[in-house]
Amino acid sequence: MEDQEVSPFIGRTRELARMTAASEGARSQGIRIVFVSGPAGAGKSALTEQFLSSLSGASKVVLHGMPGEKSFPFAAVHRLLASFDSMERRGNLSSLDELREMSVMEIGGKLIKSLDSGVKSTSAPTVLVIEDAELLDTDSLHVLGFTFLRLWADPILVVVNTENASSTRQGMGLTPRSDRFTEISLGGFTRAESEEFIKTHGADVPSKSRMANLMDWTGGNPLYLRAVLGARSGSHVPEDPSLIEIPRTLADAVGQWTLAFPPTGRRALQYLAVLDSPATIPFLRALIDSDRLTEEVEPLIDSGAAEWDNVAGVPRLKLVHRGQRDALYSAIPPSERRRMHRRIAEFLEPPAKWRHSIAAADAYDADLADTLRTASAAELKGGNLPLAAELSLGVAEMDPDSQGRPAALLNAVRLLVISGQYNRALYYRGDVVDTPASPFKDEVLGLLFFAEGMDATACHHFQLAVDGYAADGSQADAAYAAASLAGVQASLGLGEACYSSASFALAHHPRSLVSGTAKAAAAHARALMDGAPAGLEELAGLPENPVEVENIDIEALTHRGFLRGLSGRLSEAVSDLSVVTRRRPVGATRGNVAVAHVQKTWCLILLGEWNDARREVSLAFDVARTCGRPVEFSSLHCLSAFLHAAQGHWDAASADLAESQHSTRVFDFSGPEFHRIMTTAFIEYTRGNQQRVAQLIKKADGEPTNATRSGLYAVWYLPFLGSACAAIGDIGSAEEALSRLSNSGSTGALHPVAAHWVHGEILAAQGDVEGAVQQFRSGLAHPPDGGDPAFHRALIGLALGRVLMRSGRTDEGGDRLRDTARIFTALEALPYVQMCLDLLKDPELSAAAGRAVRFWDHLTNREQDVARLVGHGWTNREIADELYVSAKTVEYHLGNIYAKSGIANRRALRDLVQSL
Repeated sequence: MEDQEVSPFIGRTRELARMTAASEGARSQGIRIVFVSGPAGAGKSALTEQFLSSLSGASKVVLHGMPGEKSFPFAAVHRLLASFDSMERRGNLSSLDELREMSVMEIGGKLIKSLDSGVKSTSAPTVLVIEDAELLDTDSLHVLGFTFLRLWADPILVVVNTENASSTRQGMGLTPRSDRFTEISLGGFTRAESEEFIKTHGADVPSKSRMANLMDWTGGNPLYLRAVLGARSGSHVPEDPSLIEIPRTLADAVGQWTLAFPPTGRRALQYLAVLDSPATIPFLRALIDSDRLTEEVEPLIDSGAAEWDNVAGVPRLKLVHRGQRDALYSAIPPSERRRMHRRIAEFLEPPAKWRHSIAAADAYDADLADTLRTASAAELKGGNLPLAAELSLGVAEMDPDSQGRPAALLNAVRLLVISGQYNRALYYRGDVVDTPASPFKDEVLGLLFFAEGMDATACHHFQLAVDGYAADGSQADAAYAAASLAGVQASLGLGEACYSSASFALAHHPRSLVSGTAKAAAAHARALMDGAPAGLEELAGLPENPVEVENIDIEALTHRGFLRGLSGRLSEAVSDLSVVTRRRPVGATRGNVAVAHVQKTWCLILLGEWNDARREVSLAFDVARTCGRPVEFSSLHCLSAFLHAAQGHWDAASADLAESQHSTRVFDFSGPEFHRIMTTAFIEYTRGNQQRVAQLIKKADGEPTNATRSGLYAVWYLPFLGSACAAIGDIGSAEEALSRLSNSGSTGALHPVAAHWVHGEILAAQGDVEGAVQQFRSGLAHPPDGGDPAFHRALIGLALGRVLMRSGRTDEGGDRLRDTARIFTALEALPYVQMCLDLLKDPELSAAAGRAVRFWDHLTNREQDVARLVGHGWTNREIADELYVSAKTVEYHLGNIYAKSGIANRRALRDLVQSL
């Protein structure tokens, strides 16, 4: 097992220079990600190894994609965390089963901390190499993408070797941006490089015509060239270049090459290709039944046909290239391949045993199909939906029943969607369309449209499925489809239809996977019909402590948090939704934690916790990029626009609104556009354009397609409508808004406080100053039941101060406005601070507010987060954990804060923040 001789590295100078530039950028400015793509054998690994050999002092971690793990959620990232855990000797690695209970955000936080602790050198970046990234499981791709999005200033270079950069980036939720991403696409060698390659392998360069033929066939691919050079001579290097002939296929070339090796070594290569994974010598010996295997694999190592790797101190033999594996596999006669798969299956346990059993079959196999179908059901029950989907795809290959095969395909695609593997599910869309008409086909088409954010079209197909199943007498199947139907009916605002579908699902399908989705939809439906408190009644059986809620009820917990927020139970809502964002969604359709982030953010805004709200939006964007539906981005851009406008960042708010509007064009239902219009109205309110506020809200509120939706979200926009209508003299509309607020039946402080605000604005507009003052004071004095609606109270403080100043009570009004200005300053709601100052005309307060504006306005959102937490006395490690970033990133932001503000040290920053 001696090290093999290293071949000279040829060409790729431009690519090496780009990787070196990325490395320098990572060392000096923070994380860089290099995607190296190209066909198998193009030299991705060789390029990476040559680049790594030039780095000195760098910590290096390698993660290999493994074919057998692709159907095991978080398997790859668990191995990566284990490698860091071993390096740090911590011994506190979460088990794979524990990881599967967590959300992408939580696991990403663990990986960020591991990467942070792994950064040892300031002279060279930490290098994370991901080999064969196309083989990583989907959930690990999501975690890696989230992690890379959250890191910023860390000296980390990520090299991703993949056959398809676009597909891998999409799986990670990454898009090329600025100079942090580098894409290197490898083709074959140039003619000159190919000639140099031939020389390094001891051969003379053939004639021009023969070289041209060689280039035409190989395309300069190093693996192809190597195979051809070894194919005709009986040894690795042909003695006579004139003997170089062009095989018909790469498989022919590799097949001829293997003839140069001893029979046992040749057989070992073939078994490695069929296994599609490394293997120990004892295992290969059992397969081949040879006592001379150890000595006969040495020529494979010497010739570069195989190499050793070590896992936990156990040496294993593996092929050098994935392309080599594919060519070797193709070169084996089909009948022999099947026999080898059958032989391997005898030694393995499921699911690897089943994969090889499928490959060994030369005809449909009813027994194997039944075994796979049973295993798929068991994996589904155990919660491993990706593996259940893979096994169902196996049934689609093996089942001799012409009806069973399409049914298995449809089942697999359904499982892919509900496990969040949207892109892979959409890959089978054409196959789904080609299946015979059936209720199951309609159900799966509904899921595929749901994955794209086309909820109205999805609803149509789900309804066809439910009706078709019912007509066939398949009540349980109809109930399964009805749970999905109820979910999209809820998003469409179809309260009665949603409740009917959810009730049917609960009554006719016993599985918890269905009941969790159906319970959530039933609660949403009741809220659409009768208000948020009625929706909460549907969820009365959930444990009060959200931590005690089982994973199967995460969708129901999401809806409880959402409805608690709409009922004014803001603090309880945040508690529920915080738990959801840290757990993995489970249900009959894909529940998404990005939705919980959106709803939690609105509650934080109303609670006046705007810094937390900004952090939540930042996290939500990164979660949605990696594992969300397209529809979530519209809502997130609305939230971002609101927060930007409230800070007076009008250009950024306009950009977010434009992004939201662009997103809504591709959806086929009105929900995203409703929220965009309402957000626009909030922004116009901040600008003081009350006429426009009234126009926008009335328009969206009056749309028939928004009838139930507008009622459900009324508490979020009716106070602004009432205030705006009172300001422009439309007292009738203001009183209607007040009536709707007062009759909501909600139990928290949000509704009564908002009602006092609107009532006070109406009385002020009618000239009843004392009545207005009384209403405003009642709103300020209302107990903070369910969480203090601090934003509404601040708006009441502004309204009260304005009325007092205009009625000549300037001392009292001035005190109220100063207190309110401080509240808005703490929120960084700079336009509202300015409104207070305009009424006060207080030079001292204006100067103090100006200092706050100058400090906060020059900081990015992330820098503001860091500054505020420093003001609370937090350490860098505590701040990093709270923000899901690294300690190095916190240090980076602190450096920027010091430079921008002229502050010398941490103590000075803490004192300044506390004073502001």
